[in-house]
Amino acid sequence: MGNEQTFSTMRKVKKQRLRSLKEVKDYCSENKLKFQPDIFNFKATDTYSGTVSGNYESSSSMSSEWRYENIVIHKNYHQAIKSRYKDKWLEAMQDELQTMKDRKDWKLQDLTDKSKVLGCCWVFFSIKRDDKNKIKHFKARLVAQSLKQRKGESFDEVYSPVVNFGIIRIFFAMLVCLNKWLHLHCDVKCAYLYAPLKEQIFMKQPPGFEQNPKLVYRLQKALYGLHQSGRAWYFEIHKILGELGFKKFNWCNCSYIFNKYVVLLLYVDDIILFGNTESWIHKAVALLKRKFDLKILGKTNKLLSVEFLEDNRNLYIQQSEYISKLCKSYKKYKFPVSSLPISKGVIFSKTQCPQNNSELEEMCKIPYRSLVVSSYRSLVGK
Repeated sequence: MGNEQTFSTMRKVKKQRLRSLKEVKDYCSENKLKFQPDIFNFKATDTYSGTVSGNYESSSSMSSEWRYENIVIHKNYHQAIKSRYKDKWLEAMQDELQTMKDRKDWKLQDLTDKSKVLGCCWVFFSIKRDDKNKIKHFKARLVAQSLKQRKGESFDEVYSPVVNFGIIRIFFAMLVCLNKWLHLHCDVKCAYLYAPLKEQIFMKQPPGFEQNPKLVYRLQKALYGLHQSGRAWYFEIHKILGELGFKKFNWCNCSYIFNKYVVLLLYVDDIILFGNTESWIHKAVALLKRKFDLKILGKTNKLLSVEFLEDNRNLYIQQSEYISKLCKSYKKYKFPVSSLPISKGVIFSKTQCPQNNSELEEMCKIPYRSLVVSSYRSLVGK
């Protein structure tokens, strides 16, 4: 080959972004390089493997194939009772109503002025799965329709804090990786329904479970869907944690310490407990169970679509399942795969925008914004 270099082993002559096989060929010709077209791939690909694997082999769950049973999440009650999973959805609705009755979330009463009565609907938003992706149970939630709520009348402030995910990673790094503390993931069942309501709010009876059409519910607790529910729940659990002996860190929202040996992080209804011994974690769980219907999920394996994988010495945080879903969702658009980012200093102009209505309609079909946001979210676990 003489003094001729190959493109794959050459030293850069000058900075230049090459975006097609023709540009590569011209570049090789100008710089007296051997052109090797077989090492490039500028074409879009529509093949996608359902297998997701990591770069470590500490657990069998680190290389798995995610399979999803195609179950339709229905939009309303009437669709749910006509589906093949009717019995499962009815069981989920009855379980939700029973929880509300046990917590005395409302009172049935007559109301003459029906203009101030909120509607409600069933949201079939979730099918709970285990870490092997098998269906555990169906989840339905009764949600208040807050369109008629008016600020200053039926609600005031709505902001409620949650622990930042960066803080979660810091605590896992410091307590689990460095100090070898234990951790436990818990979930408060129907958390909002523990929070008392200060305002007087009336709501219609839930579809499919009406008793007397003339009666309405007067809400006693913060139902899902109300503007103030999240805030009411935060203040309720903050008060209860204080009564149980948990002290809040001044420098961070929703983080608490108990007797110097237990740390608690709160993200809405998800609770992460860290303890230097198993007995201290058991003590904290026993305290929380005095006040809440607490579901023990075991060691933290999944939180906010982020997976936590642990071996003897290391803790890995990844989002393989989320990325797998993301790839499948956008697979049909056949976006080109490229390892080359946009050149530094590139200036976009209006000439690159759609020039007519047909081009505009075509570009409206491309979910660019949602793809960028979804891709950015996948960085949370890194």
